[in-house]
This record gives sequence, C-alpha cells and structure tokens, in this order.
Amino acid sequence: AQREAFDVATCRALADTALLAELCLPLVRVGGVLVAAKGPEPHAEVAGAAAALEKLGGDVGTMRVEQVDSRGPAGMRTVLVVGLWLLACH
Repeated sequence: AQREAFDVATCRALADTALLAELCLPLVRVGGVLVAAKGPEPHAEVAGAAAALEKLGGDVGTMRVEQVDSRGPAGMRTVLVVGLWLLACH
C-alpha cells in the first residue's frame, strides 16, 4: 500500500547498500530521493551496489555520498543520496 508513495525515504543503520535499496527504493515515487545514512567510508560498498541500485530504478549517474554534520559526539557522518528515475518491475 506504500509502494511509490513518498517523495523522500530515509534510513539509518539499516543494511548494506544493495539490501537497503531493495527495501527502501520501492517506497519512493519516480523523481523522489532515497537518503541513507552510511558509515564513515561507504564509497566501496556504494560502488559495489551500483548494479542493484540501477536495477531498482536508482539514478546511479547522479547518486552521491555527502558528508553531513552531526550534533552527536561522532561529528561528521556520511549519507548516500540516490534519486529514483525509473520504476522497477513489481
């Protein structure tokens, strides 16, 4: 009932990138965005999940890893931002 219902989906400490894409991208409408909190050095994991993200409709050409300030004791954090440009087969 929630498939393709949201402009933005967020997750924190959920799973590796390929699995979180499988769980979260179906919730995002075309043109929406998935914002996923990741560990301090997620680049290799994110790159390894590119095929899964693309298969699920993620726009891997524009996905990016951003550093964000955290008010907690850990300081800077990273997030993966990936847009949905195509609906995957249901």
